[in-house]
Amino acid sequence: MRESRGIAPSCSMFLSLCCAAWLACVLAGCALLPTTPEEPATAIATQTDDANAATENTRAPTLAPPPTVAPVDTPAPVRAAPTSPAPLAIPLTPQSIYQRVAPSVAFVDTATGTGSAVLVREGYLLTNGHVVWPFEAVRVVFPDGTAFDEAPVVAYDLIADLAIVGPLDVSLPPVALVGRENLPIGSPVYTIGYPGEVEEYPQPTMAQGILARLRQWETLNLTYLQSDTAAIGGQSGGVLLSSQGEVIGITGLRFEDEFSLALSADDIGERVEALLAGKSAEVGLRPLPTTGGETAHTFTLDAIGPGRDFLLDAAPDEYVEIEVWGDGDAYFIVTSPDGYVEMMEDEYIDESEEGSFVVPDEAPLLVQVGHESNSSESYTIECSHPLLPLVDPDDGASFWLDTPYWGAIDHAFDTDVLRLPVVKGERVVIHVSSILADPEIDVVLAGTVEPLYETDDDSGGGVYGTDSLLVYEPPDDGTLLIAVSDATQQGMGGYRVLVMREE
Repeated sequence: MRESRGIAPSCSMFLSLCCAAWLACVLAGCALLPTTPEEPATAIATQTDDANAATENTRAPTLAPPPTVAPVDTPAPVRAAPTSPAPLAIPLTPQSIYQRVAPSVAFVDTATGTGSAVLVREGYLLTNGHVVWPFEAVRVVFPDGTAFDEAPVVAYDLIADLAIVGPLDVSLPPVALVGRENLPIGSPVYTIGYPGEVEEYPQPTMAQGILARLRQWETLNLTYLQSDTAAIGGQSGGVLLSSQGEVIGITGLRFEDEFSLALSADDIGERVEALLAGKSAEVGLRPLPTTGGETAHTFTLDAIGPGRDFLLDAAPDEYVEIEVWGDGDAYFIVTSPDGYVEMMEDEYIDESEEGSFVVPDEAPLLVQVGHESNSSESYTIECSHPLLPLVDPDDGASFWLDTPYWGAIDHAFDTDVLRLPVVKGERVVIHVSSILADPEIDVVLAGTVEPLYETDDDSGGGVYGTDSLLVYEPPDDGTLLIAVSDATQQGMGGYRVLVMREE
């Protein structure tokens, strides 16, 4: 009641003043409303499928002209010309984005798995290196049903995990890679690819999420766009898109199914152009052998890796027998290149190892012989089918301080042993970095009677915190052996080794 009594008188007075003003205006011949409607300050663009066309319809605000008469003895103010507001990009509908991009996203099928790829130039597809490794030809299917059973893989970049497939006789439009690392965190993003695909002629899948953050791989100064979009196997080599339908990244990595990473389009343009031009990356094509198969091989294994690797020349459903014997306690493993273990034999005694199995499918099978010993020992492997030796350019390769060495874990259970000259008492820092593999290092000075191993895994940071870092002081002049392997023993990936003097 108290507030009501205070407000009521004020309202009555205000109404009385309004009536008086209205009467005066009528007597003076004033118009209460303008004769024409006032033009709005800014025209709102109509949403279309083309954001550029939409922004062309945005008009600058209409400003009143400055006064024509300035005060006496006072300079007239200089008024800035009116400026148009920054145009706002109008998002496309998910349906429009899919219709534009999906026809150019292809399904990739190999003997070890499936993945995705995208046309980036007429007849050429960009995908992840791990999708097509280690093959020189793969099966490719486009959404319109166009299929190629032997699409050639013409270039690999195993450090950045990229590959080029082509040329293919298709008339589909390629897509442009557009750098958008300046997108605000929380911006909507989409993926298109073939996650979890089992069909022979599938259609691409679309998923939606948000840009969660950026992650930097300082070794190559590459940026990864992290999002909460689906990260199921098979999406690798697909595309990450902005709300404008721009291809802003190539999807390929995931972290324990919790989030996915896409290599930013800002950082891969030059690498893709180099691959398309046939130029080698730091680590490129390493094809499987096709000749030189024998049913028996004799060789020597050193105290610290690597093992001896072979490609099994056997067809599906064939029965295979393998036996290994020698000076010490050896073992052998039969795996697919991506780490599926078909058979493993290790009796933990200095006797021969024997085993047999039936070849399951068309996936190439690798046979690796290794041992656990502090000395070099001789072994022989005998097989019912030819074994083709795998030539690994990283095994026994030499490099020097302050000079990066670029190598690759070529397959599951692969171990590369590098050689580095060192000086007694000169402490060195060894850093191994990879985006695809989880590098683990073991070091020992060559020729020592009782090798003193030092090892590290995950002390070197990196995108996932899986790089290796080790400080080593040589007990004598000599050659330091650095064994690099994948701690998970599940796959492949390029790496960089850099050794510098401790400051």
